[in-house]
Amino acid sequence: MPNNAERVRLAQELHDGIAQDLVAFGYSIDLLLGAPGTPITTRKDLRTLRFGITDLITKVRDEIFTLRNSKPINFLESLQRIAYEIFPNTTITCPQSPSLTHAQSFEILRIATEVIRNASRHAGATHMEIALTCTQTQLMMRMSDNGTGGAGPNRIGYGIAGLYERAESLGACLSIATDATGTTVELIITTL
Repeated sequence: MPNNAERVRLAQELHDGIAQDLVAFGYSIDLLLGAPGTPITTRKDLRTLRFGITDLITKVRDEIFTLRNSKPINFLESLQRIAYEIFPNTTITCPQSPSLTHAQSFEILRIATEVIRNASRHAGATHMEIALTCTQTQLMMRMSDNGTGGAGPNRIGYGIAGLYERAESLGACLSIATDATGTTVELIITTL
């Protein structure tokens, strides 16, 4: 995880770059929606696009807040919030709360976010199960979905590559098993 100064710089870059570009793009869509000659069918498509842009702006702002916030992270609450946002019926089992550093929590939550979003966006999953088991020296997080599969080392895009990079930064082992009935991502950290 970047140090505080790097996180603040990243937050500034996100705000001054991508966030502002998304807002400007949203305003452009608003102008098209308000134009008198825009056909009704096009307006419907533009509204859908506008809602998507608004969601992206919210996500970028959440990332900016997270980068600027150095307060301790409540790992389980954050994991639930992330999971329930996309899969409200997510099953999360955790016999005991893991004892994680701020940096570990930050990176693991980023991994979880990417896995959850991929399950919904790319695999069409409708359900997610997350199981956490931990000891004093090890945390294992297993995330399983009921999507169409397809993720894995053979099909590495930026998202999956990012999962492996984040795991490596934690000194963790990441594995992905996938088939037509779903995908399971397992993360094991042995140095808590």
